[in-house]
Amino acid sequence: MAMPPPPGYGWPPPQPLQPKKRHIVRNVLLSTLGVFVLLIVIAAIVGGGETRNPAAGGQPVTNVPAGSPATTSKATAAAPKKPTPATTVGRGYGSEDASADVKLTSCADTGGYGLVSGKLAIVNHSPGRSDYFIDVTFLDAAGTNIGSGFASASAVEGGQRATADLVGSVSGKLATCKVITVQRTAS
Repeated sequence: MAMPPPPGYGWPPPQPLQPKKRHIVRNVLLSTLGVFVLLIVIAAIVGGGETRNPAAGGQPVTNVPAGSPATTSKATAAAPKKPTPATTVGRGYGSEDASADVKLTSCADTGGYGLVSGKLAIVNHSPGRSDYFIDVTFLDAAGTNIGSGFASASAVEGGQRATADLVGSVSGKLATCKVITVQRTAS
């Protein structure tokens, strides 16, 4: 016959449950961060409106037809058009208006996969070193927005020339590329 185990052996009694942690500090920090991000988004939406280019006499930004290098005619230079809200360039939140510093020199579909590439010429008209962030929209023949692209240039000294590579994507047949935002910030 089996003998019972001596006293003190056997299964231990169940341990009491630990109280659940409340993570108060973590929750307060995450809530504060969320409110801060929300305020930044609201400020960017409210402050990032369209502006005119006073440095170029209020001239609109030149649209570049897709697949061809940019050209300017003497007739366009002699009689500048008044910009309409659809042809002005936004300057971006917290940056200076630098649309006169940037010229779109080429823009083309790269071969049917919806990718677009191009070049931008930049001349820094400010006295100090600047960074440039440029947004470009892509339009079809009807003027419908079919995609967007981006280019940037860093540490462009005052008076210096630079080039930037434009990359983007489209969801249709590209006809025109148009600069929509030029942001120049101090480096």
